[in-house]
Amino acid sequence: VMSRMRAGAAFSVAVTEAQQAGFTEPDVRDDLSGRDVARKLALLARELGLAADPETAPVESLVPDGLADVPLAEFWERLGEADAAWKARIAEASGELHLVSHLDADGSIRAAVEALPPDSPLAGLRGAEIAVAFHTARTGATPLVLRGPGASADVTAAVVLADVVRAAEAMR
Repeated sequence: VMSRMRAGAAFSVAVTEAQQAGFTEPDVRDDLSGRDVARKLALLARELGLAADPETAPVESLVPDGLADVPLAEFWERLGEADAAWKARIAEASGELHLVSHLDADGSIRAAVEALPPDSPLAGLRGAEIAVAFHTARTGATPLVLRGPGASADVTAAVVLADVVRAAEAMR
């Protein structure tokens, strides 16, 4: 959604395209709310032995005001109400806008739209790409960056298959 808006698409068009491409949950507000990324970071935190609560994490919702609790059909009808505000926000940004989530060493989680400078390891992401930048005492000013596809039917199928294989191996 963010890369399409940076390329000039209206927010409503970018969200519609992402939904039609299969990049979103059936109710796109699940993705736009920021709660999905908070849950994913909480899973990662737990794998790292950190306590994290995705329900209390501060997240910036991209769901336009007044559209979080309306019926889904009404949400789609009114989505264009947010176009002008997003166009202005992108025009005023001091860098590329990206939805960025953080997991800190203490297990705290946060997610918000941030303006990234061109030299950011997260700048330049396009389409459904995602990147994870690991900042550690050993990496110093240059984080370890993993980058790849973040959403598609193929990626989801591969993850589900990996989970099934892992479960089958655990049951042996």
